[in-house]
Amino acid sequence: MKWRLLNQFGCPEGTWGRFIIRGMNIGHRPLWNWCLAKVRIGENFRLLDVGCGGGKMIRKLLDRHATLLVDAVDISAEAVAYSRKENRQYLGKRCRIEQGCAESLPYNDASFELVTTFESVYFWQDVRKGFAEIYRVLKEDGRLVMGLEAGDPSDKTWSSRIEGMTVYSPQELRDYLRDCGFLFIHMEPAEIIKKGRLCIIARK
Repeated sequence: MKWRLLNQFGCPEGTWGRFIIRGMNIGHRPLWNWCLAKVRIGENFRLLDVGCGGGKMIRKLLDRHATLLVDAVDISAEAVAYSRKENRQYLGKRCRIEQGCAESLPYNDASFELVTTFESVYFWQDVRKGFAEIYRVLKEDGRLVMGLEAGDPSDKTWSSRIEGMTVYSPQELRDYLRDCGFLFIHMEPAEIIKKGRLCIIARK
């Protein structure tokens, strides 16, 4: 039962999936607060969140920035439904949430000033293609902000227990981003995981 519950992290489903999603809304908050404090969200920005989970971060940003427009995707239908409920006051006005994956984003080229993704990249089927898609939908000089709490592939604590989870090193992620065309890639802390957290900011 314990391992089956852990497997819900990749694509939450059903009752246990909703339990995991609620936990994500709480447990991931320190990570996205820390990362988002490092970027400016300007007036009339359009933001895309890839792997939106329960949608709490989206709602906090929409509450805080009166002109922000947000799109979001998640591979889990359960997460999409939960996130839509969390953001129901903004849906159809300043927010759209759809089921989808990083490797095939349903948006036009150069649509967003900012793309965010937190604790999601481990479960992408093709990381290079996901980064290429994010590069495509970002506007010139747009930013990708990625937050992670696992960045040591040799540590199998979670990846050995969660089906479909792959942990990438900071250097691997940097190389993939460069291959996709990102010009400036900043990692904090540089090349290491500090207190279990890594923030990567890449500029198109």
